[in-house]
Amino acid sequence: MKKVLITICYLFASFSLFSQEKQEIQSAIEPVKHILHTETSCKQLQYRLDTLNKLISGRVFLNRDVDFSHRHIRLQPGFFRMGYCIDVLTKNDTIVLSCITGPDSAICFRNYDTSRLNDYLHQRNKFYQSSKSADELFAELSTQEFYAFYCGEGMQKTEGGKYTKRLVEEKNTAALTDMLRSFNCETQAFGVAGFYMLKEKNYAIPAPVKRLISHIKKRNSTLAICSGCFLSVEKIYK
Repeated sequence: MKKVLITICYLFASFSLFSQEKQEIQSAIEPVKHILHTETSCKQLQYRLDTLNKLISGRVFLNRDVDFSHRHIRLQPGFFRMGYCIDVLTKNDTIVLSCITGPDSAICFRNYDTSRLNDYLHQRNKFYQSSKSADELFAELSTQEFYAFYCGEGMQKTEGGKYTKRLVEEKNTAALTDMLRSFNCETQAFGVAGFYMLKEKNYAIPAPVKRLISHIKKRNSTLAICSGCFLSVEKIYK
């Protein structure tokens, strides 16, 4: 009976601490939402976030080229420890879209400039021969993916690596081509790797796919890389 009471007390205390931290985070997110809703300059956005308390201000984790003078910037705020991050798409420092993603990968806030967003989608869909939507742009850009076939203690196989190898074994070139068209740079890198694996099996890569691979490699965006138990940001194409 005593052990049961201790367990109940422990669970209650843990739940109280979790609830308190969750409330703290929700309170912190509100002023961030206001800034994201009103700010049009990315530099000014970072400055305004840094003027808030330490729970909110954070560092730039990603700042990379995502085609046609657009950049993807990912900020790690203080509440990133709970799985939150802020993603921003910019062109010449002007914010095209911004969003906050929660620990369950669900977007809990998003804001965008309709005209600029549609221009980017039109330009990109034409180049990649795709029909991506705004919803796909938000979802793929904010996905917290990392590029590695092996990661963690003991260098275990990653889900992204296993998925790519399965597509290669199945010779599922349609799915690999879709990966090349993704807004997520890490997903694109898996797609490139998949086609090179097929090439080693004497698969002749079609000219339109070669064009996309060449573009992705030449752009050489920085990627979130897993090495052992650590995440880093690197360029992988020499």
